[in-house]
Amino acid sequence: FWAGIRSMCHVRDQLVVDGDTAFQGSQVTYGRPDGRAVTVPVASHLRRDADGLLDRLWIYIDLGPLYAE
Repeated sequence: FWAGIRSMCHVRDQLVVDGDTAFQGSQVTYGRPDGRAVTVPVASHLRRDADGLLDRLWIYIDLGPLYAE
């Protein structure tokens, strides 16, 4: 994956926090080796344990557009 991109930039659209759980909606723009930029939506689900440490990070993203010709 990392060899196939030149850059990556995240822009958060939404953040919802409920106790130890958070949802974040973002737009991620990838710079491809051919110079094109591709932006895709991303949803992340995070949860912290009793000590405040991250114990879950689920990332939902469709990378298909990044590899499309």
